Amino acid sequence: RLRREVPFLLRLDGEPACYLDGALDALVVEDGAVEILDYKYARHHPGAEERYRVQLAAYALAASRAFPGRPVRAALHFLRPHLEVDVTPSAEELARLAAEAPALAVAAVRGEGRDLAPAELGRDAARCRAEGCGFLTRCFGPPGAPPA
Repeated sequence: RLRREVPFLLRLDGEPACYLDGALDALVVEDGAVEILDYKYARHHPGAEERYRVQLAAYALAASRAFPGRPVRAALHFLRPHLEVDVTPSAEELARLAAEAPALAVAAVRGEGRDLAPAELGRDAARCRAEGCGFLTRCFGPPGAPPA
């Protein structure tokens, strides 16, 4: 059974407890198993899935709690051209996320985290354009804009 844009609210116990809310692009529940599908409007390049591992781990943690005892698989679907990449987290990764997320949330609320500029992540407009990223203008402004 396919469900699209499935909202979730996940309680993460810790000091303090926190909640993570979001929506899964697609959730397939059948034959005792659960599959999470997350779509990316981008081209896949070697290692591209690494930037989405935490996101998919959060989705898998929510699904594993919603459907206890069922195996959960998580996959990215890059749409340009279509390519599926399995990013199913291990049980250890799920436990680590559940344990670390509350402290990370507190740090974010306190302003201890910060958004990194594309250059700090090793990105520039030419690389993002070559990879087919659909968010060039969000990071670098309209074509011909001076560098930020």
